[in-house]
Amino acid sequence: MSVARGTEANAHTLVTFENYLPGLQEGVGVDPASINGVGNEAFLTGDGAVRFSLELKGTASSYTNTLGTYKMAEDGTISDVNIVFANTQGVTPGTTVDLGVASSNEKIGFFLIQDGYDTYGNLPDNLSFVTPAGGSAPVLQSATLGQLNGATVFHSFSNLNPAQAEYVLTGTSPGGRELLMGFEDQQHTVGDHDFQDIVISIKTDKDGLLLV
Repeated sequence: MSVARGTEANAHTLVTFENYLPGLQEGVGVDPASINGVGNEAFLTGDGAVRFSLELKGTASSYTNTLGTYKMAEDGTISDVNIVFANTQGVTPGTTVDLGVASSNEKIGFFLIQDGYDTYGNLPDNLSFVTPAGGSAPVLQSATLGQLNGATVFHSFSNLNPAQAEYVLTGTSPGGRELLMGFEDQQHTVGDHDFQDIVISIKTDKDGLLLV
C-alpha cells in the first residue's frame, strides 16, 4: 500500500507491503502466524490533513458488542474517545462513518467493549481512558457515569490489552485501497480465535494502490 502524508515541503509517501486479510469463518481459529495486530500503523497515522473513514463489513457474534475509536498521541496520551456503533448487531453491513482528521503523528485506535450494549446501552458522549497509578491497562470512564468496569475492553493497540495480547488482525483487500481489521471478542483463554466477531475497513481520502 502507498501511505501519503504531509503537504508541500513535508509531503512524503511510504510504500508498505501488506498481506490480504486471511479467510475468516465463524468458530474456526485463525493460524497464529496470521494474527498480526495492526500490521500497518503508518496507514492509521495522521498528518493534520488526511481524513479517515470506517465501514462495517460484518459481524458474527452472540454479544451485542460496542465499537469505539480514539486518537493516540506520540507520548501515548489517548483523546477524542467516541463510540462508533453502540450495538454492532444492529448495524447494517456497509454502514460508513467519518472518523475525521488526526493531527500530525497521531494514530487512530479502536476498541471493542464486549457485550457493551447489553451492559451499558447507549453510552454518553463524554468518555475517556484513564491509566491507573502503576501503569496498568487504561480504564474506560464517563464524566457522568464514572468508571465503566462492567465489561471487558479490547484494544487495537496490543500494549493496552491484558497480557499485551493481540485482539485484532489486519490485511488489505484486492486493490489495496482499504485496511481491513477483524476483532476477536473473547479472552484468548476461552475464545475461538476466529477474529470475525467484528470486521471493519478503514479508508482515507489519500491512500491506495496495492503493490505486488
